[in-house]
Amino acid sequence: MQPLKVIILGAGKGGTALIDLFAKGSGVEIVGVADANPDAQGLKLAQKLSIPTTTHPTDLVSRDG
Repeated sequence: MQPLKVIILGAGKGGTALIDLFAKGSGVEIVGVADANPDAQGLKLAQKLSIPTTTHPTDLVSRDG
C-alpha cells in the first residue's frame, strides 16, 4: 500500500505540529511544505527532515509525481 501524500500549506505552529505528527507516523508522506514566511519554524524543521520547502505553494502542486 502506498503512503498518502500530503502537502502542508502554512508552516507556523499548526503546520509544524503536522510535520511532527506525520514525520513520526507511517502511512503518510509529506511531499512538501509551503509558507510565505521564509523564516517560519515549520520550514526549518522540514528542511532538517529533507522535505522540500518553498514560499510559493504552486511550486509544490506543479511538481511531477
